Amino acid sequence: MENLRLKVFFCKTETGKEPRERGLKNMLKTKSIPIICMVAFLIVTVPGISSLKANNEISAKPGTQLISELDINDVKENVFNASFWFERGNIETGTSMYGDKNTKITMLPGGLAGCDWIQTADGSKHYTDSTLAVFDLNADARVYIAHDKSIPTKPAWLSSYTLTGQHIHNSESTIFQLYRKSFDKGDQIALGPNGGTEKSMYIVIVQPVGVVPALPVPSNELFDIREFGAKGDGKTVNTAAIQNAIDACSSAGGGSVFIHDGIYLSGTLILKDNVTLYVQAGSILRGTRNPNDYPPQKCELKSFRDNENLQFIYAEKAANITLTGGGIIDGQDTGIHPPWAGDVETRPRLIRMIECKDIVIRNITLVRSCSWVQYYEGCEDLLIENCRIRAYTGQHNQDGIDISGTANATVRNCYIISGDDAICLKSMSMKKNRDIHIYDNQVKYSHCFAVKIGTETHYGVENVTVRNIVGNARYGLAIQTTDGAVTNNILYENITLSECTVPISIRLGRRNREFKGGPDPVPIGKMSNITIRNITNTGVRFVEDKEGPGIACSISGIPERDIENVVIEDCDFLLYGSIQDKQLIYAEVPEREKAYPNFHIFGKLPCYGMFVRHVNDLTLKNINFSYKYPDVRPAIILDDVDHYTLSGINYQTNPNTELYPVWDKQSGSYGQDQDTSLSERTIKDSEKTLNSQWNGKRVAYLGDSMTQKPRDGSAVYWEYLDTLLGIEPFVYGKSGHQWDDIYDQAVKLKNERNTDVDAIFIFAGTNDYNDNVPLGEFFTETTKQTNHDGERVTRKYRSRIYDDSTFCGRINNVMAFLKDHYPMQQVVILTPLHRGFAKFSDSNVQPEENFCNGQGLFLEDYVNTLKKAALNWAVPIIDLYSISGLYPLSDSYTRYFRNSETDRLHLNSKGNYRLAKTIQYQLLTIPSTFVID
Repeated sequence: MENLRLKVFFCKTETGKEPRERGLKNMLKTKSIPIICMVAFLIVTVPGISSLKANNEISAKPGTQLISELDINDVKENVFNASFWFERGNIETGTSMYGDKNTKITMLPGGLAGCDWIQTADGSKHYTDSTLAVFDLNADARVYIAHDKSIPTKPAWLSSYTLTGQHIHNSESTIFQLYRKSFDKGDQIALGPNGGTEKSMYIVIVQPVGVVPALPVPSNELFDIREFGAKGDGKTVNTAAIQNAIDACSSAGGGSVFIHDGIYLSGTLILKDNVTLYVQAGSILRGTRNPNDYPPQKCELKSFRDNENLQFIYAEKAANITLTGGGIIDGQDTGIHPPWAGDVETRPRLIRMIECKDIVIRNITLVRSCSWVQYYEGCEDLLIENCRIRAYTGQHNQDGIDISGTANATVRNCYIISGDDAICLKSMSMKKNRDIHIYDNQVKYSHCFAVKIGTETHYGVENVTVRNIVGNARYGLAIQTTDGAVTNNILYENITLSECTVPISIRLGRRNREFKGGPDPVPIGKMSNITIRNITNTGVRFVEDKEGPGIACSISGIPERDIENVVIEDCDFLLYGSIQDKQLIYAEVPEREKAYPNFHIFGKLPCYGMFVRHVNDLTLKNINFSYKYPDVRPAIILDDVDHYTLSGINYQTNPNTELYPVWDKQSGSYGQDQDTSLSERTIKDSEKTLNSQWNGKRVAYLGDSMTQKPRDGSAVYWEYLDTLLGIEPFVYGKSGHQWDDIYDQAVKLKNERNTDVDAIFIFAGTNDYNDNVPLGEFFTETTKQTNHDGERVTRKYRSRIYDDSTFCGRINNVMAFLKDHYPMQQVVILTPLHRGFAKFSDSNVQPEENFCNGQGLFLEDYVNTLKKAALNWAVPIIDLYSISGLYPLSDSYTRYFRNSETDRLHLNSKGNYRLAKTIQYQLLTIPSTFVID
């Protein structure tokens, strides 16, 4: 009877269907299984059978039926121990006690052989706080703590355990006493400190009492890697055997490649269609430490990182792939040590999938990756759920999850320890990263950001929702667009951060990295529609190498491109503070457009809470700002922020705070409106034409910095036109905007005013020239049959090109939108002016127009293209390039420009008056509207 009980082990299926005997593939299909299972169940549960051990204790089989939700607190900066803990099955002699040290178990009491256990990190003996780790029990069990006998004073938490008199020995001749305590199913077990920081670390063994919980096995067709020759001895390299199982599984139409009962070493594995890689609980699929076992996998899709070819688990253009089973996939990185001590190109990622569809990563533990743990590029329909990631061994670039160019991805209920960003969204190919949902995740520790968008952002990131995150991260939340991407419609809400230096960092930069297959030249990116809601930072740390005491939250675009529509509300931000130097408040903050956009990009900031620059449409509502240490700086500084609303702002100050708790630098104080006076030119009544067709008409102005109201209060041409002609202005133009942004401005006009305007003026084009946008073509030509005088004839036929990457295509997009939505309104194109040089910073110097751009084109090429557009779309054009007479290339015209030394691009009030007078007389020859009142 005893022999029968020991040899027969039964499992339920993952879906809860009929029991199956693990490893007996043929018997899985027989009808005798339910009967055998019933007999076996009676054998192990009926009281009084003499073969049963006392208290219904039975021997365990390999697998972690008992241990779940292991949560390790030994994760602070420069302590890498948590990633060396393993939930294991089948403890036995000859096994290493620790995940970070090769110390063998040499003697183990027989009653414990085969039990589940926790292979701890020997380095965790240095942990001294009250709770080192916790885990849950899936069944009634006895928990044993094997504690170093040479530690004379046992830790207090161990006092509730009973000394058994049994011992474990290891290869270092250390003797461990066994302490035992009984627990019930569902109990959470708390583990405390070792109690001897220089002595050997304890291990944990879990012995079932009563019925052993059944280990799930796959419910579909099994491809057992052992039947393909794999050995789970932790020594044999099984790459060929496992790959053969994968190939056979896919060729047969799909199923599960079953990895169980051991530790299986392997090199690169390539997943294929309809394959589930099922690593059973208690077992480990482990990468070798031999670089020769990772042949390069060159992907077809062009991206910024398509030259990083080393991967452990890889798939390309495959569909219906799953990784699951409750076990562990281990990259076996041991820190900054050979062979994985080099750059990221020389270290294999744990998982990489390129252009795959229908991917599920569920109920699996991923540890010790040599580089990024998971990287998905150009995929569709990705689900990552109920995963535990422990990847912080001291190596750089150990991101937890990286998603790029992927459509429809969900990350939920994951537990992450990462040596770099925990969850990172990128855009590294010419595929848009869109419809991403990240929620209900715990970032146990991140050595960088808890959740980040960036930094590699080449194409687009849109429709991202991040909510219900608990994060212990050095830095909190980041949104970065630096390489030309369009980042739009981002929501972060319900996030609690702890020990975080900077809760929020938002940056639109101009690093403009290139890659083969990407845009050339790289355009300036865009960032819009960002909402951050209900974020709390409960603690703050000092990051000395990142100028921690002077850092604040920052939201910053660049002079040529604002961040559009930012809402931050219902937040509580604790910052470090501690600055007492008042001079820092008045220091200029460098633009650093091309720098790596980290949270400390600007160094020590002139405020302690939030620095906002180059933003249009900002709402700050119901926000608390406080500091850990007293600080003389303002809580908030606004610099070049248009259309902002502040309400319910609470801030911590002290008697030495300067200038204002909230300082609007562009107006000189908090709450003072910008000067909108005409300042330099008083309009005489004789100059006005108020009885013209334009009097009282409503005009929307779309454009760039020539239309936006400047910070210095200078009058703008549309202000003069209001006085000269009686035109009511509605201004949408923004600094740095190009013709592709004009489309967004037109959409915003439609959303805000519908058709309640009489005319629309468009004044742009210089930025497209300066940013090297190719001209392209307005039409593509084919041949097509048509009826001519009753006969079918073949003629050349042209179709409009709507290509947002060319100047002509952008114009077509804008004009098509306006013609569709505003057929009764007058639309007028204004050509750009002659262009002088402009120097906005040392890294932002724009040559004057006698230099061609990067396309080899001159400014008049863009002006002439606008003239063609006016003909094509039947709209009037005012050629300011010629008839305004403004010519910044001549020194005599410097009086018309804002700063003759640094900016011969933007006009002062005198220049804008001259421009307005030119437009005034041209408009008198053009109908003001076709709307019938």
